[in-house]
Amino acid sequence: MSEPFAPIYGINSEMLALLVDVANSDAADAAWPEWHALGSELHDVDAPLLAQIAHCPFLLLDIAFNDPTRWQISEDDRVAMTRAVLPVATDPLQTRLENLARAACFLAWHLARNDAIAARLALGATAQTAATIARLSLPDLLQIATCEVHRGQVRPRWHDRPDVWHRLIYVARSSEYARVAPVTAHGLQFFLWDLLAQDQEP
Repeated sequence: MSEPFAPIYGINSEMLALLVDVANSDAADAAWPEWHALGSELHDVDAPLLAQIAHCPFLLLDIAFNDPTRWQISEDDRVAMTRAVLPVATDPLQTRLENLARAACFLAWHLARNDAIAARLALGATAQTAATIARLSLPDLLQIATCEVHRGQVRPRWHDRPDVWHRLIYVARSSEYARVAPVTAHGLQFFLWDLLAQDQEP
């Protein structure tokens, strides 16, 4: 494992494992519709192939990284979140999602503070989002992570584009040699296309 990408691969692996476990949970069907549908696609994918998909050099988890308004917090918001009583995660799947969101947010914060370009490339974030994340305090960041989980904004990348996932799964299954490279290349094609589309928006 390439050390610079180890945190990204780790979060990706945890997200894929969570997707599969959500698909195996009957109770999660209604509460996790987007996760359940995608997890069903990955249900029959074996562990080595899941590991190959996880080795994309960008996060497969999305927390509205293309929307800087989701990462802005005013003093009123800060007070409201401090006073709010958020639901306690008694579901093990929900607890795992919250831990995953915190890990992704901390990685985003670290990257945004140290290398804005790396943050954009690893997260699929707009320049404004990366700058906004970099200005957050750590307590604000963790509160945003928790709130976004309860708002349903912590989701797999391309959750609304099953064709992308079908393609990644197909490539992982059909590549007999040097499998990681083709999967990574296809993932990067979709990912960079999204980044270019962001830059062209007014």
